[in-house]
Amino acid sequence: ALVHHDQGRFGKDESEWLYAIDVYDAQKTDDPAARDIKAKCYNNLAMLCELDGRFKMAETDYNKALSIWRQLVDDNPKWPSYRRSLALCHNNLGVLFARQERWQEAERAHNQARDIRQRLAETHAEVPVYQNELASSYNNLGHLYHDTDRVQEAKASYVQAIETCQPIARAFPAVTLFSSNLAASYNNHGALCMATEKYKAALASFHQARDTFSRLASNHTDVPAFRAHTAGVHDNLGFVYQKQKQF
Repeated sequence: ALVHHDQGRFGKDESEWLYAIDVYDAQKTDDPAARDIKAKCYNNLAMLCELDGRFKMAETDYNKALSIWRQLVDDNPKWPSYRRSLALCHNNLGVLFARQERWQEAERAHNQARDIRQRLAETHAEVPVYQNELASSYNNLGHLYHDTDRVQEAKASYVQAIETCQPIARAFPAVTLFSSNLAASYNNHGALCMATEKYKAALASFHQARDTFSRLASNHTDVPAFRAHTAGVHDNLGFVYQKQKQF
């Protein structure tokens, strides 16, 4: 699955987000914090619309958020949080476009997200979450290339995701977000290899994914998603063994 909306969760209904935007509009303030919150409201509205299948409205709201964050980045170039949010919005637009098979627009949006995240990761190497989000962009580009039969580009993107995740997953083993992203990256690479009948490489990646998800499931029994992901990788392994007739 696409690495979707990896920041900016929402927990309100549509009317509350619209009310919040009206309040910020009525204040007529140029305060960066207020503008940032308004952009988050638009981003969350867009996610809500997308989940409901209202893609045109979602695109409109993502673009409103994008416009605000782009201006905030221009006005406050030393604030990495605004660049991070700008990358998030490009990422979400990329996912939206991919869902509609608007591949060129999706690729452009994901490349914009990746480029911003790459700069953040390079200039703030002390912040591991930037590395993690960069890996998410590589994964999303990998999905796009896979879906459009650009196998070599998909493989390169998944490998970049793995190589970006590995150091932070090892340095911060207690941060499940990093380890799960690494496992997902291995699983994505394995799925591509499986689809292209590179079964030996597929097994190697699936074993890495299985081992990582299994550790997460054992250490965090309160998170059922880790058990589900482990089961999913076992299913992939079973498919590869069947193709190789290794019963």
